[in-house]
Amino acid sequence: MTKVFEALERAKQGQGPVLTQRIGSKPETAVERTPRVRPWALATPQTMPAPDRRLKETLAALYQRIDTLLPEPGGKTVQFMGTRQGEGTSVIVREFAKICAFNLGKTVVLLDANQREPSQLRFFNIEPEHGWEECLRDTVPFENTVHQIGEQRLYVGQVSVHAAYAPRVFDLPQIGPFFEGLKRNFDLVLIDAPPAGASPDGFALSRRVDGVVVVVEAEKTRRQVAKRVLTSIEQLGGHVLGVILNKRRYPIPGFVYKWL
Repeated sequence: MTKVFEALERAKQGQGPVLTQRIGSKPETAVERTPRVRPWALATPQTMPAPDRRLKETLAALYQRIDTLLPEPGGKTVQFMGTRQGEGTSVIVREFAKICAFNLGKTVVLLDANQREPSQLRFFNIEPEHGWEECLRDTVPFENTVHQIGEQRLYVGQVSVHAAYAPRVFDLPQIGPFFEGLKRNFDLVLIDAPPAGASPDGFALSRRVDGVVVVVEAEKTRRQVAKRVLTSIEQLGGHVLGVILNKRRYPIPGFVYKWL
């Protein structure tokens, strides 16, 4: 399989991305070109609110944890999935992607897999022309489906630009080689999956990735619901890396929790 981005090392050195042929195509000469994104719609780190220090430290620790649990060399595919709507999964995976790219120096591609309610490109004020499912169907080169954020090492793509719901896209046999190709070009391939209670897509993807991080909302998500989602992922062949307890309240001083 050919590479999607042939010279990310040159991008790391400040020379911009070098984009090549689509996955599965015959080798071509690498050509330099800018990402397909409208300049007026481009969000940069300077215009995006910075995460607070505590969140930054927590997400950096999450990366170290994932790196420990997935020690194999090369890139890693990690899916983030909530159990239901409103648990903040998309925010967590987006902030995690930004920390890994902006602060830890990793090359990251964030793939929004929510076909019904995609949110990642909307956050960055980007109007997509193509979705990465078109790359799976071999109709559009991958470089036309993702957008670089500023001059950083973060790329973001949306599964589809069509309103029609196509649940079979994640069952395509090409998705396995697609992820493997991305792992050879990115340190992290992050999947923002729809919540388990809203779509089966997350479960369909879970067996295709190296690991799954499940997000639950503290004091809202029932224990039985969370446990059922974890069991389903494992029964389908997925690997649960851990659970993030989001929106946690501290009825007693935070430092006391360190001693409980």
